[in-house]
Amino acid sequence: MGETGAVLARYTRRVSMADTDAAGIIYFASPFRWAGDMFTDWLVEVGYPLSALFSEGLGTPVVSSRADYSSPLALDEVIDLEMRASHIGDSSFALTV
Repeated sequence: MGETGAVLARYTRRVSMADTDAAGIIYFASPFRWAGDMFTDWLVEVGYPLSALFSEGLGTPVVSSRADYSSPLALDEVIDLEMRASHIGDSSFALTV
């Protein structure tokens, strides 16, 4: 996916041992965890922490996710992520990280 809406959040991190598999290459599910962390941190920054949403009976269920792996990442590599809104509807939204 190419660039979409304005950048909502930026996240820089180093690939940790917990992010890699036995071969020292990125574990396929790690990017999903990073995206989840980025989203929940952003919600706190904009004043809507998930705990508050849940206590009001609201939520943000994930109904679809995917990742494209264009090149391998390895232990200790530093990566920069950006989160953008790619769709905002009446009852749904989509984010691109």
